[in-house]
Amino acid sequence: MASPIPSSQPAPLKLALIGAGAMGANYVKAVQTLTDVKIAAVVDKDVQRANQVGAVISARAAASLAYAGEIDAALVVVPSADHRAVAEPLLARGIPCLVEKPFALNEEDCRALMTAAEKSGVVLQVGHVERFNAGIQAFLALKPAPADMRTLTARRMNSGSARVTDIDVVLDLMVHDLDVVMALKGLPVTDIRAMGTKDHAVATLTFSDGATAHLTASRIIEGRTRDLTVEMKDGAVYSVDFIQRGLTRDGASLPVAGDANNLGRQMMSFAHAIRHRAPPAVSGAEALSVMHVVWRVQKALGLA
Repeated sequence: MASPIPSSQPAPLKLALIGAGAMGANYVKAVQTLTDVKIAAVVDKDVQRANQVGAVISARAAASLAYAGEIDAALVVVPSADHRAVAEPLLARGIPCLVEKPFALNEEDCRALMTAAEKSGVVLQVGHVERFNAGIQAFLALKPAPADMRTLTARRMNSGSARVTDIDVVLDLMVHDLDVVMALKGLPVTDIRAMGTKDHAVATLTFSDGATAHLTASRIIEGRTRDLTVEMKDGAVYSVDFIQRGLTRDGASLPVAGDANNLGRQMMSFAHAIRHRAPPAVSGAEALSVMHVVWRVQKALGLA
């Protein structure tokens, strides 16, 4: 009998999803169309909930990782306050982790996770999923010069969600746009002004080159708005619609490739970093820089 021809396609990375809440269910939905990764186990102290979420993709349900079976990496999708407690021992054991945003609620916890990953030499990626929005990726594909971006305006507004009750609007919503504008500019933030409440906040950032970013995040506005406008030095105005995954220049639509599966693209980038020993799309250091700005905004609002 002839020997089988070896496949050039590597076996999917086996992921453990830790946290079977609403966000965990979103990851399960997102993974269904992927071939490079699979969620092999869903871990939650509520095993019934883990079973309900995992049953969609025939994943093992477990109350702890000890019963999750063989895995290659972990998705840490537990409440923000628990990120260090869950991810640090995994990283110390050499298990790569994708930790949902916000990275952690204080600098000590953030740095502990970064140190554990560095000591073990494994990938630590932070889940700033809007980096993977098709509209943002289309804008980045144009290779806009950061120095040419003079004014960035982001809005992220909707009515309240029962899903998020443990964090303010800066950590819940504005953190997405802080990450995006900081990634686009790639320069230090030299000044921060903010006003508002725990459910509605407006912030203005000034970068070291004098460019500004104006961000509004709200959980008390009817309807749903997710957009970013970038005014360039030459007068051109680019707009990204995060919901429709659209990109325009001066009001004219530009080509955008990619569907709505932002979480899927994020998981694929995580897998790529693991397989190729490459830097993650969003490193712990980048995420900590975002958190430094989050904390400054919270302080300006009197929330910290």
